Amino acid sequence: MDERILNLIELNRRAIDEINRFKWLESEKQGCDIGDFNAAKEWIIRYYSDWLRGEKQKLPD
Repeated sequence: MDERILNLIELNRRAIDEINRFKWLESEKQGCDIGDFNAAKEWIIRYYSDWLRGEKQKLPD
């Protein structure tokens, strides 16, 4: 498989891990499960751009 595709798969896996961490933290704060969709939506709005910028620096050219 093309290395670029493998890098994108890994990038997506790490994004999902971050969303799951965010979901757990926010659910703990709110005292209830905020749900996958709300966690993903809020994480993307709040953090995705900065996170992606940092992650791109880690990827090989």
